[in-house]
Amino acid sequence: MDILQRTGVLDKIMNTLYHIGKDHIILVISFVIAVLILPFIARRFKTESDYVYKVLLLVKSVLGSKLGSKGQVILDAWAEGIKRASDGAFDEADKVDQLIRFLKIVASQNNIELSDTDVAIITELAETSISMLQGQKKMDIAVGVDKFQSMSHVIA
Repeated sequence: MDILQRTGVLDKIMNTLYHIGKDHIILVISFVIAVLILPFIARRFKTESDYVYKVLLLVKSVLGSKLGSKGQVILDAWAEGIKRASDGAFDEADKVDQLIRFLKIVASQNNIELSDTDVAIITELAETSISMLQGQKKMDIAVGVDKFQSMSHVIA
């Protein structure tokens, strides 16, 4: 250690580290802030989109138990309809009616006949799910729907 101090090598190393650190201090500070803040942002984003995902799982279980095989086709359309409702494709005043109309169109395109009882179940479920998702952000709904659609074949 004495040899390094006498030759000035230690001073040169410290001086070099000081200049390198001084040039990259903004990068280091940004990295530290990112490491501290990003987990909180990720946790919040996951929680909100998971809520939407769980609402869609609830819809799936009710549709599956009440409508049987008809429920799967309606369920795929349901997720798309929820996404459209959050994007503003449906009129704000009658989102439920437009979602039901959308589901009826999809059912008829797939040669599925819905009875009055089926429509009553779908109407009640539409009202409930739209009201549950009322305060959610568009991005959270889109992420939750995408997660549901990607996982729906796994949990079928």
